[in-house]
Amino acid sequence: YIRKHKIDVFIITSPFDAQYPTYQKEWFAETKVVTIVYDIIPYVMKDHYFPRKEDMRWYLEKLEQLSWADQLLVISQSVKDDLMNYLNFPGDNIHVIWGAPGEKFKKIQVSQQQKKELCKKFKIDSPFVMCTGGDDERKNIAGLISAFGKLPRELIQNYQLVIVCKLQNTAVKRYTELAEKCGLKERVVLTNFVSNEELVAFYNLASLVAFPSVYEGFGLPVVEAWA
Repeated sequence: YIRKHKIDVFIITSPFDAQYPTYQKEWFAETKVVTIVYDIIPYVMKDHYFPRKEDMRWYLEKLEQLSWADQLLVISQSVKDDLMNYLNFPGDNIHVIWGAPGEKFKKIQVSQQQKKELCKKFKIDSPFVMCTGGDDERKNIAGLISAFGKLPRELIQNYQLVIVCKLQNTAVKRYTELAEKCGLKERVVLTNFVSNEELVAFYNLASLVAFPSVYEGFGLPVVEAWA
């Protein structure tokens, strides 16, 4: 394919995507390879992501692709540091290109009608602290709920904690039970999946955005909130 189409540069945009093959170095003898790397968190936190060593074999094969790529484009200085510190990459072919929020993330005027509909849909009845997380222990949602429960009661009575992300049923059950245990019944809202329009409206309506993740490649929700 590379010879037929006379490809000079082959860009691997998602090196850890399971639907793509594990590329072999010898396939690219006549072309240059550039790879975009978002993070190597599963390797950094391998005890969490690969409790059984045999489960890590596939990931290590994908990591091998990075070692022979001509150039690596990483989305943060943190990712570059991880490649150098954890995998002993020399760093001279690693370039930080940064990430950025999509153009839809901006200050908008949310009408009173829109606000009313959104709050009714998600059972929000107070000003709120917002968190965009994910169904992963690394996102530390449980830690955020526990911390929210330790705030003065006056703050808890005046603010809700709104967690905006898609969650599995088991996670919903766990976080709901944790909220009740922390004395936060009806003060924690789990929206589950929301549309892009709803997400932007949430960012604009939030009194505060919390992002307690323990490890990120870039931490996109922070710059989305700034925008």
